[in-house]
Amino acid sequence: MPDEISNPREWLMEVGRRYRRQAHLHPNVARMVVVERARNTEALAIPDAVLGRMEELGFGSDLVHAYNAVVGAVQGFIVLELAMVAEPTSQSAESTEEELRSLDPVRFPNLTRHFDQLADRALSLRWSDSVQRPLDDSFEFLLKVLLDGVEAQRSANGAPRPD
Repeated sequence: MPDEISNPREWLMEVGRRYRRQAHLHPNVARMVVVERARNTEALAIPDAVLGRMEELGFGSDLVHAYNAVVGAVQGFIVLELAMVAEPTSQSAESTEEELRSLDPVRFPNLTRHFDQLADRALSLRWSDSVQRPLDDSFEFLLKVLLDGVEAQRSANGAPRPD
């Protein structure tokens, strides 16, 4: 836990970063996230700490929704990012790239129109695994957008901003 960080928002961002770094060290963990929680109450240390920081941010009656949004988005991103590593018998990178580059523009007009921007950098359009091409900038973007969103929702519901 990043106990050296007192700002709850920065703490939550750093927990997300550290969780992701650990998952990248053990990429096959992506499929075991839910199973491990079911077998090991020690895995509840992070959720407990996250709830405490979210409470500090002023989430009252919406605490469960804010928690589920943050934890679900962070874990979901990591699981999708690491999915190719967790599936070592999948198609070769070359054949996956070839298949994606030959998408039908009539059937997939948006993907093909933006393909050069998305190619091997967007979830669902990757042929390199996360060890070769991690999605660092996208993960940082997710953390910022996610926390901005849950904080805006808290403010919209009239919860006071914590001191």
